[in-house]
Amino acid sequence: PGSHPAPGSHCIPGASPGHRGRAEGTALGQEHSQGQGLARELQRRGFGCLHGVDGSAGMLERARGTGLYRQLQRCVLGREPLPGPAEHYDAVTVVGALGEGQVPCSALPELLRVTKPGGFLCLTTRSNPSNLRYKAELEAALQRLEQQGAWQKVLAQEVERWERATEEEESVQGTGYISGVVYIYRKPRLDQGRRERLAPGPSPGEAGAVPLESRFWGV
Repeated sequence: PGSHPAPGSHCIPGASPGHRGRAEGTALGQEHSQGQGLARELQRRGFGCLHGVDGSAGMLERARGTGLYRQLQRCVLGREPLPGPAEHYDAVTVVGALGEGQVPCSALPELLRVTKPGGFLCLTTRSNPSNLRYKAELEAALQRLEQQGAWQKVLAQEVERWERATEEEESVQGTGYISGVVYIYRKPRLDQGRRERLAPGPSPGEAGAVPLESRFWGV
């Protein structure tokens, strides 16, 4: 737990000033068995109401000891519904749990269900050899949902030194690390979804693109 130093957090806009009229932004996360990195960064960006889920009672107890989460519940993502109402969260994160033998790709619609229109989803997976089949299945599922208009891709970023490899054959060119990828998606607003799907604008890093913190500050 906690081996990921908040990957993707720089791509999620802050909860304020766009949340005027509300006390704070609300985020739901499953972060590498409830690590602390992304949760701390989300809190710094104004998401003061953090909820967390994990399939392990021990990991939930460890997360409870950090004092970061307002609510923690046991949930095996992919086997049962998330313990939250529809369209409730400004941001939903799954960091370090999307992988072979972990959370299945079939859980993606459930993540979308609890995300507010205009909200963000931050997902990650590993790119080491033993996870490549799962990664291909995940990216196919992500693309299908995008084609259906369920969300819009904001970012897909490869990270070479994602985490330390547990086996040498899994590492990138003998570096001792495995690579990974961060995906950021945005659920369309109810009144703007069609226009956003037709005219998504430049991607991060392209000519004319503006920082995500500016473009989506009002979410």
